[in-house]
Amino acid sequence: MNSSILVGILTGTSAVIGWFAGRKKYKAEVDKDISETKKNEEDIREARITQLSTSIDIYEKVFKELKEQMTVLTKKCSELTTKCIDLSTEISELRTENKDLKKQIHELNSRLQNKKK
Repeated sequence: MNSSILVGILTGTSAVIGWFAGRKKYKAEVDKDISETKKNEEDIREARITQLSTSIDIYEKVFKELKEQMTVLTKKCSELTTKCIDLSTEISELRTENKDLKKQIHELNSRLQNKKK
């Protein structure tokens, strides 16, 4: 019976030692996995920051180009508006002149008709 108790004690002791050793190994693996996961998350964050930085650079470049184009187009629009106003004024003057010339032609035609009589 002594040997049965001794075998039982040794088996129990071995099981406890094995459990502690296994637990220690498992905890080390979990810690390693957590560490790798944190590193991967940091790498992902860095990649996202780099992508955002690149996106911002592209956005700023496009914004600058669009602003320059808008400045050029605004200047051209202003020039064309001025030209349109000038042409409208000229058309008004030409209409007035045309009206006066029509009136003169009508008067001259009337005189000519009176002279023929």
